[in-house]
Amino acid sequence: MKEEPNKPDQNDPTLRTLRKVNNFPLYEMNYKGDYRFEEYLKKGGSWPTLETNPACTCFTALSREPVFGRNFDFPPNPVLVLHTAPPGRHASMSIVDLGYFGFDMKHTPDSLDLSTLLKTPYLPFDGMNEKGVFACMMAVPKAEGSKDAGKVTIGEIEAIRLILDYASNLDEALDLMSGYNIEFTNPRIHYLIADKSGKSAVVEFLKGDMNILRNTEPWQVSTNFIITGSDAPAKAPCRRYRVVYDELKEKRGVLTQVEAMGLLQKTSMRKTFWSRACTVWSAVYDPQALEMGLSVGGNYSNVVRFRLLL
Repeated sequence: MKEEPNKPDQNDPTLRTLRKVNNFPLYEMNYKGDYRFEEYLKKGGSWPTLETNPACTCFTALSREPVFGRNFDFPPNPVLVLHTAPPGRHASMSIVDLGYFGFDMKHTPDSLDLSTLLKTPYLPFDGMNEKGVFACMMAVPKAEGSKDAGKVTIGEIEAIRLILDYASNLDEALDLMSGYNIEFTNPRIHYLIADKSGKSAVVEFLKGDMNILRNTEPWQVSTNFIITGSDAPAKAPCRRYRVVYDELKEKRGVLTQVEAMGLLQKTSMRKTFWSRACTVWSAVYDPQALEMGLSVGGNYSNVVRFRLLL
């Protein structure tokens, strides 16, 4: 990205809000002020990526009191819950993989310079804003955005920040995404977006086209295969998708937050000899109360509650 903030000292007002929540490690930070995303949207750009192949499970349960569930399956890195409230835009809370900012399990924010944390608003891997709009990403085998010379090109994760900062409902989120070229690097991704009214959509970019797959039932599921043109849900080529879909169908899209976290646990992943990826975090978002329950590192006996800061 261009025109990034000057390197701060550790007395920066944002960095002073950083707190360690647990020893996974999980952190929480409240961004103070503006991170100049509006300037970024005028010029565009994308972020360096990590060479890996994550596997994620996301769902919406939209009957009665909606809940949004998300497993982030990836090689483990420190995790940040980030609160943002930029002037004139929506407040939100989001979750950030700090591996993209120079940290890992041996080199944590406890031991390294913190200045890169001021860039974290640009890479929310999932989140929810004060209007109850939720957005998350999952890796897929392919994705190709438009290359319209009349549009600014933004990164695929920055598109989630676009939604969190500006969208008041699902339709606004979709309109915002359609106004930009989105550059997909590695891994390529698709999106699940929802709002508290009971609307959701999977968004996939194929051959330059933005495909919108809206929910036709009071629930929706997305994992790591292209849904456009597939036989899902009847013959979905993913066990995690089938497990989640079948339970949501049985319950007609009605899940408590405890049940939603249990479903995420049921579809969580552990590291194997062949893959370092595991479920780094499981998050259940409540768009009515503007709260989130978060489990990190597969520790489902210790779900930490966060409230969106307004």
